[in-house]
Amino acid sequence: MTTIVGALRAIALSTPDQISRSALLAVLGETYECAHERIQTSAWLKAYERGLETIVLAIDVCQPRATIDRAQGHSLRAVALTTNDAFTKDALLLLIQETGVLHKQS
Repeated sequence: MTTIVGALRAIALSTPDQISRSALLAVLGETYECAHERIQTSAWLKAYERGLETIVLAIDVCQPRATIDRAQGHSLRAVALTTNDAFTKDALLLLIQETGVLHKQS
């Protein structure tokens, strides 16, 4: 689950969509400051520093597939389908094992 939490944290901190950021931080149960502090010791730090496009690629390559409970999966799907940012959408859909739009085009 740590890998998924790290990936979610990286997405939350990187997304330019403020509403999505707030929703993802709520799913994590963290504040922005707490998430930013925790990403500093995460395996996801380098991807976070490089941005959402790199996070999408990292999720696709390392496939962090831990169990996401049903409620959390629905929450992440809702954020993915309502965000205005394509990379945020792709990252979340890949994380919950659905195919993102940009991923299909590659």
